[in-house]
Amino acid sequence: MTDSSKKMSLMGLTTLVTVNMMGSGIIMLPTNMAQLGAVSLAVMACIGSLLGWQFTLAQTAKMTADQNLFLKLFGKLNRFGAPVIGMIVCGLLQTAMAVSTISPNASAQFSKLRRKCHRQCTRAI
Repeated sequence: MTDSSKKMSLMGLTTLVTVNMMGSGIIMLPTNMAQLGAVSLAVMACIGSLLGWQFTLAQTAKMTADQNLFLKLFGKLNRFGAPVIGMIVCGLLQTAMAVSTISPNASAQFSKLRRKCHRQCTRAI
């Protein structure tokens, strides 16, 4: 990748890492912070982490489509050079998977998702 227009800047990489750290809970909030402030910071961290993940996922799908391993739909860019259609398709697929495993507690939800993935993997083999 020699084209410098496709490389991320230092600020962009720093922002991506920071947002993902906040979203994954590595940065802990002070215990004496007001509850409203804690909730708003948690919401911002989650949104930032999800946005960072979506952009990374969409770019990975675009590169895979460029290598003819995914549908060409994932490789289409808008006028700003962003794979928006791929982001939307990936977001819809992720939403469908999340909705299909809704359970009253997280343990049951992850167990359902693990069983679904295991079934899909054993069918592929």
